[in-house]
Amino acid sequence: PPEKIKVIYGSVDTEQFNPKPINESLQKELGINSNDFVVCLLGRLSPVKGHEYALKAISLLKDLPQKVKLLCVGYEAQRSFEWVKQEAASMGISDRVICLGQRKDLPEILNLINVGIISSLGSEANSRATLEYMACKKPVVATSVGVIPEIVIDGETGFLVKPGSAEALADAIRKLVLNPDLAQKFGATSLKRVKENFTINQFGPKMEAFYKEIARKS
Repeated sequence: PPEKIKVIYGSVDTEQFNPKPINESLQKELGINSNDFVVCLLGRLSPVKGHEYALKAISLLKDLPQKVKLLCVGYEAQRSFEWVKQEAASMGISDRVICLGQRKDLPEILNLINVGIISSLGSEANSRATLEYMACKKPVVATSVGVIPEIVIDGETGFLVKPGSAEALADAIRKLVLNPDLAQKFGATSLKRVKENFTINQFGPKMEAFYKEIARKS
């Protein structure tokens, strides 16, 4: 019965993930120029994560004031970074796709980006990546799958788009490229929302209270 269901959302460590000054040496190391507009896709390389739609979206984002680059961060699963590079080459965007693999300096990397994206076709029962983007004060463009519509507020912390549509992803990213004030506003609202709803300090007590409630009823 619905009255017996309790939702406790995942959390993010805001001591680790938070807004930080840009690490210029890291920026240079990754081949990011100060005028680039950097979009990050953080997630394992699995078909459900929809990397091909993110790549296609980048290929559609031409003739803009800034060069849009895609940063792919995560670990190889059913797909490889070699596959990502081949897809990028076939779309003529090799110079705009940076593959990083797994990193231990993820908070610093997320502070280099302009927008965090989720291009998933499904899954996202928790979407830790979304919370990490938001904790770093970044707007989010994400597909409306799983828990994401309960985390990202469309038109306030970013944009929600239908899954499987590179065009929808590209249109949302384009709006943020062309409207830096809007992107900044979304980022500030993202950080505020995380602090109010998704911190570890909130998650712990909620879980503890839930288990105590179960214990009382058992």
